Amino acid sequence: MENKLALIGISLVPLILTGIFLRPQILLYYLVLDSWVIMRISQVTFSHPALTLNRIMVYFGVLIIIFKRLLDRNLIPKAAKSIMTLFVIIFLLYCFYSYYSYTRQFNFAILNNLVFYFLALALLDMDFEKSFRHICIIALIPVVLLSGTTIINMVLHMDIGQRSYAGNRNSSAFYTLLGTAFLFAYRDMLDQKKLKRIAVNGIIFVAIITIGLSLGRMVTFILFLTIGFYFLRGYIPLKVLIAAGLMVAIIAASRFEIMDVYTKKLLRLPTANADITKYNQEEMTAFTSGRSEAYKAAWKLYLASPFLGIGYDRWVQMHKGQKGSSLHSQWLQCLVETGIPGFLLYLSLYLIGFISLFAYFFKNSQSRGMPIKIVETLFVVLMGLFFVGLTGNHGFNDRIFYLFLAMIATLANYNQAAAPTELPSSSPTYAKAD
Repeated sequence: MENKLALIGISLVPLILTGIFLRPQILLYYLVLDSWVIMRISQVTFSHPALTLNRIMVYFGVLIIIFKRLLDRNLIPKAAKSIMTLFVIIFLLYCFYSYYSYTRQFNFAILNNLVFYFLALALLDMDFEKSFRHICIIALIPVVLLSGTTIINMVLHMDIGQRSYAGNRNSSAFYTLLGTAFLFAYRDMLDQKKLKRIAVNGIIFVAIITIGLSLGRMVTFILFLTIGFYFLRGYIPLKVLIAAGLMVAIIAASRFEIMDVYTKKLLRLPTANADITKYNQEEMTAFTSGRSEAYKAAWKLYLASPFLGIGYDRWVQMHKGQKGSSLHSQWLQCLVETGIPGFLLYLSLYLIGFISLFAYFFKNSQSRGMPIKIVETLFVVLMGLFFVGLTGNHGFNDRIFYLFLAMIATLANYNQAAAPTELPSSSPTYAKAD
């Protein structure tokens, strides 16, 4: 499957390279899709690890953007001077040093994330609101592909908790959830386009059901938080919540054994021993989906080097090709590999992000403009990444994480540079659309 997707990526290159000259944002949209849809359509490597098709596209795009901004005598994006950008640079450079300190090699993935961040800043700086609208439209593709293929596999296997075409059940559900947050904003941009609103509402509804049937405990928890947020904000009426809940329950209970599997996989709650404060090894392994041993091993490695850590990406290299090569906790992995400095820097990225979003929201809470929709979307996305990092592999290693940080940095600067643009008074909410 990956080879076929790589061929898709290669076939798109001539069109993308041509389009970059005419409209630089095309590169951003392609990289967003490539990151988000988990296609890996541009991971083809040419003779050297630094020369994946994706990285070539990023570096080429940066050269084009630099050239164009030099012509406009506006080389540095305004958001490049933000506190978020400063901490992104410090964190990634620290990760780069952490990796080099034990390998004596360069980590091109870290360099790619740093370059991608600045590329996103430059492209978003050209027209932030229009770029956000287009990213919302692009979000339709991963949501439809991931949720659609998951449902197809559920039907074919007559079971829930199935994988999408991307091959990873939890990742598929989480990326679908991120895309759904952007679809809520996109639906509100459609104004009086009733048929399109109905179609987007339908996609959101199906996506929520698919996420609920993913059997991922943390993803399900984040889904509940997301639904609660949008319910309180007036985007989801109570009848839609009830309908989605009933749909999940009916599908899960269509066969008793499926419902039983769903309950066990979703909860995996251990039984208490005579001493209620202790669990035996078998119960703890069940409760953590078999990850408790990996967590213990990682913690022992951390205690051996508690301040600077064992080195960026070292856990993966030590367990490459083995079960448990993914630690399933970005927060623990960050602490073990980069030590206290790296952990605090990574935490700072979230704190700066949440503070920036809350500051903008409270300053413009009466506005119904596009920037408020952006704040709501990025809040859900950042919240999801924060929590999924507790038991999942999403966070500082994901390129799309730096896109969201770039959007937050641009929004904070946008807050200072421009007044919010009001949407038409007739702009619909979810409740009105229903």
